[in-house]
Amino acid sequence: MVPGWAYQWVCQVSATPDSWTAPVDVVRVDPEDNATEVACAQMNGLVRGLARHRPGVVPVFCLDAGYCPITATARVASDPHAPARIIGRIRRDRVFYCDPPAKTPGSGGRPKLHGDRFACADPTTWPEPTHEVHTVDDTYGPVHVQAWAGLHPKPSKRRRWAAKNTKGLAAPIIRGTIVRVSLTRAPEAGTPQTLWLWTAGPDPINLDLIWRAYLRRFAIEHTNRFIKQHLAWTTPAVRHPSQADLWTWIVAAAHTQLRLARTLIADQRLPWERPLTTATLTPFRVRRGFRSLHPHLTTPAKPPKPSRPGPGRPKGSRNQQPT
Repeated sequence: MVPGWAYQWVCQVSATPDSWTAPVDVVRVDPEDNATEVACAQMNGLVRGLARHRPGVVPVFCLDAGYCPITATARVASDPHAPARIIGRIRRDRVFYCDPPAKTPGSGGRPKLHGDRFACADPTTWPEPTHEVHTVDDTYGPVHVQAWAGLHPKPSKRRRWAAKNTKGLAAPIIRGTIVRVSLTRAPEAGTPQTLWLWTAGPDPINLDLIWRAYLRRFAIEHTNRFIKQHLAWTTPAVRHPSQADLWTWIVAAAHTQLRLARTLIADQRLPWERPLTTATLTPFRVRRGFRSLHPHLTTPAKPPKPSRPGPGRPKGSRNQQPT
């Protein structure tokens, strides 16, 4: 694998806190491509497939800070035929605006585009939250979640829209909900930071689902480390992008096989390792025990036909094949 080739994985995560994910798509990002645009194309393909096979299901996509959730909202969540909910992390210094008040009759001038200012870093600009939840989690302790609906960013600085806008149209106003998640403690040592999230979707907002779904997104980091260290994703020294794409899909298929076999494998732990039940085996322990399950699996290939060695080169003749 050539260092610098970027790949984007779309993985399904479970509600239970474990290290397992289900890779459903992976795409290599070319140097001239935009990561958010590629992610939107991946999400659109998955949403359309779900709309055909499971109509009525609204998938939830969780994006890291490296992707623009506002762009994903415009490209994915606004499609009425294939709806989806977008959850993305935003910087703590972002500024949004409420909708302006209605224009009074008889007043001249153009109607206002933006209302009151909402600065994530300035609590004095926060109005009363639209939704608010207090809960207690076993891992994070007391959690306070606040949400403000109907906010939008200023579209004037979106250069991507300006580059594609050839008809002189105004950039669209994209509305969403800003979510503030305040955690009491972190799983590891350190002070937990306040999370700022952007979410938009066709279904009613569920704050408890939103913050839990985003924190479950970090399970993909376990998958990335596992496929690099134990499935040899970055080991082959390929030199062509098509070879890297093929090997990446082979690794994704191998990870899927391990995930499907995790309930069929007995734990083969080392003496100093903690015992685990079959339902809670980690990907590494499933890979270790897969060798005992593999001889019992069937294969779609036909059995080899018996044959005998060929006659070879006649005695006394010279080799006619160039080296």
